[in-house]
Amino acid sequence: MARFIQAADMIRAAFGCAVIVVHHCGIAGSRPRGHTSLSGADDAQIVVEREDNGIITATMERMKDSEARMVILSRLHRVELGANDGGDQIASCVILPAEGTTSKLKAKVNGAAKIALDLLRKALADHGEPAPISAHIPPQSVACEVTLWRHYCYQGTVAESDDRDTKRQAFYRASKQLQAAGLIGAWRDRVWLA
Repeated sequence: MARFIQAADMIRAAFGCAVIVVHHCGIAGSRPRGHTSLSGADDAQIVVEREDNGIITATMERMKDSEARMVILSRLHRVELGANDGGDQIASCVILPAEGTTSKLKAKVNGAAKIALDLLRKALADHGEPAPISAHIPPQSVACEVTLWRHYCYQGTVAESDDRDTKRQAFYRASKQLQAAGLIGAWRDRVWLA
């Protein structure tokens, strides 16, 4: 494995390119199989999964020097390319963006987190602005200040009590749950939909 990592790094240095290693998970499905030195040497780890409904989810599971957890939804679309010399049809697939969410993410978001997500959408619709250019925020993101989103949540029904500490705790838990699910991103004082 050490020689493999060294060879991949030599390719990266020689050609000035990214080296992408395609790997698979073990039986448990929670982490890549094999030696942990590969995970220790990589700069990013993207998990790609396909659901029964055809939605393909690419999740930035971890990235060095970044806390962002991005989720990209896509689907495959079959395209006919023509016929070969024998008259058989040749087809391929193109990747198209997919709308909606995955069943995994839907299952994780309910209660206060669902309310907080809806209120973030409202805050962004009312006051969203292009996010500042940053290595930590995806390009073309629309963001708002976390304090504005918190204000929307405090005015909304994110907590069952009017007690300020209860609202603060409910907002904090909802925010962390939405980040862990990959539905929102947050960096410094900005928050956006992933």
